[in-house]
Amino acid sequence: MLAQLSPAVFDIDHVQRLVGNDKTALHALLRELRTSNFHDLQQLRRQDQDVGALGELAHRIKGAAQIVRAQEVVYRCERLERRCNDKTLAPVDLKMDVEALVQAMLHLDRQLASHARCSNHTE
Repeated sequence: MLAQLSPAVFDIDHVQRLVGNDKTALHALLRELRTSNFHDLQQLRRQDQDVGALGELAHRIKGAAQIVRAQEVVYRCERLERRCNDKTLAPVDLKMDVEALVQAMLHLDRQLASHARCSNHTE
């Protein structure tokens, strides 16, 4: 019996269609998404006070999240991008938005890992 997954953080059906329902390609893509997510998280944590770099990073993360339809990550990225363009930005607000994006990305990573395990067992 498969472990119950939390509500969808990304659209696995859409991702499966992207790879033409190829289980090997799906597993490779999920692995690559996790690797990319991990590196993005590291960058996000290192640049938490560089507003320009944060805005660019949020924009790049948003693009990847849109591909897999990770709506919470997209929302958090858009919010962070807006904050980075706000000239009256309070550092505490920026920190809260960065942390909210980090949490959304960690949640995405857990679900990617869960789907990767499931795809391994169905091969």
